[in-house]
This record gives sequence, C-alpha cells and structure tokens, in this order.
Amino acid sequence: MFDTLPDLEDAAGRQSATELRVRLFAERHDEFGSHLRINIAGYVDGLVADRGFFRLKAEATGDEATRDAIVRPADLYIDIVTSRFDLRAGAARLVWGRLDEF
Repeated sequence: MFDTLPDLEDAAGRQSATELRVRLFAERHDEFGSHLRINIAGYVDGLVADRGFFRLKAEATGDEATRDAIVRPADLYIDIVTSRFDLRAGAARLVWGRLDEF
C-alpha cells in the first residue's frame, strides 16, 4: 500500500507525508508419515515513510525517512493424527463462525 498526502500550501510548518507499507505472508505445511503434520505461518510487515512534519527533527539528525519492520507468527503447531484421536499442540488462529451478513 502506498500513500502520499501532499501539503499544497508553501508556508512554514509544511506537513506532507508519504508512506509505503508492505505485508508478506509465508506458510509451510509438512507431513511426516500419516500421523504427524507441522504447520508454520507468519507475516512480515514493513514500513518506509517520509513524514514532512518531522522534518525539523530529521534535519537535526540527518535522517529524513522512517523505516521499520515486524515479524508476527500466525500459526505454529503440530498435529498428531491417529484413527482414535487428533491432538494439536502449539498456537493457531481459531475461526468461531462465518460472516453471513454485513
């Protein structure tokens, strides 16, 4: 996602801003035989921004851009499946229903 918010006024205290946000999703499923399954999934969010209202601070430090990244796990679990029971250990997202109207 890319946003730019220009300040069209050429006065002191200019407040323009530009941001680039990126989200990457990765997921891996592995099966070891017919009884053991491993699932790993997560997100990496990144931000690069130039926010003009911080320009006075940036001129003092010599850095005009803001950069940041965060890694967030979504699913990290192991399934053990037999004919008599299923066991899941780890952290997983749970869906409690479905959206059927707005």
